[in-house]
Amino acid sequence: MGWRVEMPPIRKPSLNDGPLKDLNEYLHELHGRVYYPAPARVAAAWKSGEEEGRYRRSKAQATVDAIFRSPGCPADGYALQELVEVLLVDFGDEDSVSEEVENARTRVRYLWRQAMDPQHPASEIVTAIRDRANAYLRLADMLEKAEQMEARGRSPKALLAAYFPADQLAEELLKSKDDMDKPFQSIMERYVETYFESERIKRG
Repeated sequence: MGWRVEMPPIRKPSLNDGPLKDLNEYLHELHGRVYYPAPARVAAAWKSGEEEGRYRRSKAQATVDAIFRSPGCPADGYALQELVEVLLVDFGDEDSVSEEVENARTRVRYLWRQAMDPQHPASEIVTAIRDRANAYLRLADMLEKAEQMEARGRSPKALLAAYFPADQLAEELLKSKDDMDKPFQSIMERYVETYFESERIKRG
């Protein structure tokens, strides 16, 4: 990435301990990890990436600034995942399909869900299924972007850059497809337990 100039950090909002504070602290931690790029630069990189087909939910400078400063929970969880990728890929040294980026996306997705409904956090099974669904949706987004770029006659180099992360994600999904057996088995086991419990109650 060349020489970096460390900018002053964005001021954090005053938040009580809890899921929302955890989410905000993590976003600030990632921002600091790439030397605090100004919201204007983040928004510009995000918009540029969207034009290249790498992102879909780019936000204006004011919105980027509000994500870090606002005491409220951001409404768009998918945009937060893209913001994480913008920070680590466009301002850091990570590849878009690196384990570091995927871990960061997963963590911010989990924290955002907790912050949206702190009284009713999702179970591990629900989270696992949602994560897998999100991965497939992300793969569909990647392929759609690549196809649109191809239809617009983009260069082979640009198309390779677009198809590469989709290929890597598809490979990871194929490798880990058996992991979904555990949540599905848990669902069936829970159904059987509930069925027998309901029968026991009916019989008094």
